[in-house]
Amino acid sequence: MSGSIRLTTARRLGLRSSLVTAGAILVFAGTSLAAGWSGANTITVSGNAEPSNSHSTATVGSTIHVILWNDQSVAYSVSADGGGSFSAATGLATTSGSVTYDALGIAASGRHVVALYKSIGPGNKRSLLVRRSADGGTTWLPQQVIASYTNATIDMGDADVGISGTNVTIAWTDRTKGKVMSRRSTDGGATWKPNQLIGTTANPTAAGKEGDVTVAVAGSRAYIAWTPGNRKGLALRRSTDNGATWKPLQTLSTAPGGYPGPEASASGKTLLISYNLTSYAVKVARSTNGGATVTSSTVVSGNYQEVEDVVVSGSKARITYGDGTIVNVRSSADGGASWAAPDNGVIEFGNHTNLSIVGTTTVIVYGVDDGFSATPYSIHST
Repeated sequence: MSGSIRLTTARRLGLRSSLVTAGAILVFAGTSLAAGWSGANTITVSGNAEPSNSHSTATVGSTIHVILWNDQSVAYSVSADGGGSFSAATGLATTSGSVTYDALGIAASGRHVVALYKSIGPGNKRSLLVRRSADGGTTWLPQQVIASYTNATIDMGDADVGISGTNVTIAWTDRTKGKVMSRRSTDGGATWKPNQLIGTTANPTAAGKEGDVTVAVAGSRAYIAWTPGNRKGLALRRSTDNGATWKPLQTLSTAPGGYPGPEASASGKTLLISYNLTSYAVKVARSTNGGATVTSSTVVSGNYQEVEDVVVSGSKARITYGDGTIVNVRSSADGGASWAAPDNGVIEFGNHTNLSIVGTTTVIVYGVDDGFSATPYSIHST
């Protein structure tokens, strides 16, 4: 990380800080705390910027695509060298006087890249949008509307996207009705099939009902997981035909859940879904048969910890979690069946971590908020 950052507060609402400064302003260099990790590198974006809450990176070979939220606009950056460096970000959707944007997720397969975001405005209009690239992010095609609502206070909430080959799956919550919805494309996002109802949620937010939806895809398998109950539970629907049809709902947990919502990743027939309990236990639901059967295990418990992201690639898996000021990493060499001892304090005062695996290297893109601006950075294992 170049320069220094003046820290005034932890960014994420509701997270308690382990830092006590006795009224002083702490200045820190931003380098990683744990051995075996690079120093932090700035991802250049004009204005304030940060990764979206989840799934804001997508990896193809040694290329890592990143979607960023930038002053209520959406920006894109890419690394062609496995996270060693990132390009200066370019705008995908720019705030105007009557419309603002929020980044949600990005997915990539081969040369196909799909960026997912939402807009507020003009007026009461609320839209879920995509832009796609057919040349690996070099150029971007015009914006497309996936869903649109007219409500001054309620929109489609969080959403996620996955892609395998030219098959794209998008899922979101209709907050007005508490419905988890999906749309799919079979041509890399050029055209879209009609909406599909995946399930429902009673999970309340300040603006309607929010399912905290997450999407994972691998081959012809697609997965959508979400929070179905009133701040509790974990539900899963899966497809074996690229989202054309969906198997019956599977209830993976009925326990009270914590913030944030679940995160999913898939590779081959392995599926990992990380989630929190209100007891501050970080759990991982795992399947090795394409989601037909799923078992859960505890990654960490007994401390104030919340999961950030999870990723699986072949036999390698990684999970990040933290207390709002310090981010820790655990690694698995058997697809999440067991986890090595934690690599504690990999990131200091980071949030919104997003994981990628490139060969034997782990790459983390994350945000830091100093109370005045949010800045995206990346580190990688060495």
